[in-house]
Amino acid sequence: MRNDRTTDLEKQAPLVQQLTRFKREIKHICGQAVAPVFQIGAIRKYAMHRAAIAAGFWNDDYPTLEAKHLDNTRLFANREDLISAMRSVEGGVIAEVGVAHGLFSEYLLNELRPKKFVAFDTFNMHEWDTYCNVPTNILFNNMPHLDYYRRKFADRGSQVVIEVGRSNLNLAKYPDKSFDLICIDADHSYEGVKQDANLAKEKVTDNGVIVFNNYVAFDFFMGERYGVIRAVNELIINSDWRVCGLSLQCAMYCDIAIRKQSGPSPWDKKAR
Repeated sequence: MRNDRTTDLEKQAPLVQQLTRFKREIKHICGQAVAPVFQIGAIRKYAMHRAAIAAGFWNDDYPTLEAKHLDNTRLFANREDLISAMRSVEGGVIAEVGVAHGLFSEYLLNELRPKKFVAFDTFNMHEWDTYCNVPTNILFNNMPHLDYYRRKFADRGSQVVIEVGRSNLNLAKYPDKSFDLICIDADHSYEGVKQDANLAKEKVTDNGVIVFNNYVAFDFFMGERYGVIRAVNELIINSDWRVCGLSLQCAMYCDIAIRKQSGPSPWDKKAR
């Protein structure tokens, strides 16, 4: 008859094997380095490597772009330069999905001078403790998110339209081909980005552009996996779109601009 101790040892066996493998891999990474600082660095490197694998970054089904998906693609030092070069959408209709405290909204309005600007957001950031390490009560001057945004752009009148709620519901209300530019910086999960992307590709004009913020696989500040790359790449590959621009950022939270394969380059003033 098997005793309880034997049963416990059998249950622990997989864990012991995993720990043994962990020690062996750490030793392989550390090599002959004996200084604690080197060992800590090696352990950190190992942990990030294993986390990336667990997150599926080396999944064989992960979509990758090809050279044919790049057409007159331009590289920019930052997202502001990318936007300022997009003269084809100047004076058009712009949507921003995920507006935060309106800093980028203000840049889009000042730089591209759209005849209509639609801001999509749930406007609940005042419920957060902080945003970019700034307490939200300070960020929003002790106002609810929506009130702060409305006051910020009150002088714009009917030029700025505010849509409160989930983007998958509010963006869907607009007719197809309504927008010359759609900037997306909302839910960064794969499901969230894919939902926004599938809507945006129908709501943008034939000559229009979609810009996705945070074209990155992992947010190392928040420790969260992002689904932006996968969702955007799937749209490009499955719908035969083209990458027309990529902007850098100091921590590589890049922006990517895409357009329909049949559309003209957005860098041409006569595109629209």
